Amino acid sequence: MAPINYFLAFIVGSIISLTQHNPLFSSVIPFIVPLLVQTFSKSAVKFQHRKKERLMQLPDKRIDPAFLMDKEGRILESTGNTYKLFEENDIKTIYKFFGHPDDCSLEKLNVKSCYSPVTNKWYSIKISQPDDCGDLLVWFNNETERVAHDSNLKSIRGFNSKIIESLDDLVVNNDIYKRLADLIFNYNYTSIVILQVKEDILEGFKFKRSEDKIIKSEPIKLEIDSLAPILLSRRVSTVISAKNSDYSSQNEFEAAYPFDKGVKEFLGEPIKNFINYHSGKLSIIAFNKVGEITNQDHLSMEAFVDTAMVTHSLVELAIKNDKKFMQSIDGLCASAEFSDEMTGQHLQRVNKFSEIVANLYGMDDKFCKAIGQVASVHDIGKVAIPHIIKLERKLTKEEILEMNMHPIYGAQIIARMMSETSREYKFDMAYRIALNHHQMWNGRGYPSIKNKDGVTVDLNSRHFNDYTTYSPLIGNDIPLEALFVSLADKYDALRSPRHYKPAFTHEKTIGILQKDDRSGVLGEDVFGERIMHLFMDNHLKFNEIYESMKD
Repeated sequence: MAPINYFLAFIVGSIISLTQHNPLFSSVIPFIVPLLVQTFSKSAVKFQHRKKERLMQLPDKRIDPAFLMDKEGRILESTGNTYKLFEENDIKTIYKFFGHPDDCSLEKLNVKSCYSPVTNKWYSIKISQPDDCGDLLVWFNNETERVAHDSNLKSIRGFNSKIIESLDDLVVNNDIYKRLADLIFNYNYTSIVILQVKEDILEGFKFKRSEDKIIKSEPIKLEIDSLAPILLSRRVSTVISAKNSDYSSQNEFEAAYPFDKGVKEFLGEPIKNFINYHSGKLSIIAFNKVGEITNQDHLSMEAFVDTAMVTHSLVELAIKNDKKFMQSIDGLCASAEFSDEMTGQHLQRVNKFSEIVANLYGMDDKFCKAIGQVASVHDIGKVAIPHIIKLERKLTKEEILEMNMHPIYGAQIIARMMSETSREYKFDMAYRIALNHHQMWNGRGYPSIKNKDGVTVDLNSRHFNDYTTYSPLIGNDIPLEALFVSLADKYDALRSPRHYKPAFTHEKTIGILQKDDRSGVLGEDVFGERIMHLFMDNHLKFNEIYESMKD
């Protein structure tokens, strides 16, 4: 019996003793006493367990923590697993459970999800006030999987955005699988195989982490039915996973899922678990996750494969578009060769020289790779004046003026091409190069395309008389790509033989670029001080390229 019941018995006995002298009371007391004792006992027990009764108002079958607290966040009552959890971790307030200072407000915790370092889980917090006593019923819902799912989707969306932004880079490097492997490694796998069905075989790469680096294998080819997990995933059209702990031995596990010998050798460790999804023509297998493979991992693997298929299609489309673009550029350059003494090697050298200057200047990869493809179109406008290009005598003043129109003709040709296709970064660059590669830093270049307000005019006319009232560009008004190509073109023109001059040595070419002995113009006046200094510091690279790509 609880102590309160002894106390009640003492009180009741005292009452009986006081009423013994009254016959009326003494006759009914034997009937009243049990009722009084029972009533007082129930009231006392109910008062003693009043907080636990409030806990009974919580939803049934609670697995996540549930308890009673006051408005200051102090834990008043808990039972079962919650009580054990709080006792083991000395949790006295809700704030400590979430790793916040005790002066944190409930409003700050009442967000979509809160992380608890005690359980390493995310929870949503539910609070109810069952009566007027001021105490609060609190229960948590485990949101860990949902938060992980949201985080996974966010990282995959970020991956897709980066892929779209770097399509030009992917066209050149075509490293979509390596980037995808890097994303999957963030989910605690140690090795990954990405394969694509091509005809009757699987082609792809193996990846594994070594410290902070990703090691990529040489291309691999496997028989289409050589990997049982892939075959199974293809057949059931869903994600499959397995772990060796579900089998009596490693041999039994590998017999159930016989991976290719070369794959196992590359991993360099026994296969403890794996997850695989095959959809369409793509298959991804991730090995040896640290921790359990959960349903969330299945959902993520589906997203990985779907993402890979979409991005791979985008890359293939970008590569096709780039090939079409380069075919257009090659066609332009081929037509220009008929109107001038330029050769294919000259054009390719100009591409290479321009890319080097852009790199030295510190331009980004996209810019450098683009100029390395389109610099060769700088003189495309000469196709419009073959009658002047082929002259082997000194040009008249009027012929010089018409010759100086070839940048405008080139810009008009490229503008016409752009009007027939979607606007493209490389076309824009090619336009600026064709138009401005004869502009000079000191403002004495050509063509004259800037009005008195400093605005570049529309290039509608094809006659030089319509541009006589305008001025050339000067200094920073000249696009950098045009200055890079100007230097590359002049270096190669000086090194190459022409009908009006022999090929100059590298040393003589440097001297002329520093100071033209015919006009006295300095290199800084033509290209700007920074570009000229970069060239002089790295001129040996130009000589090496010219000698290696000489006609």
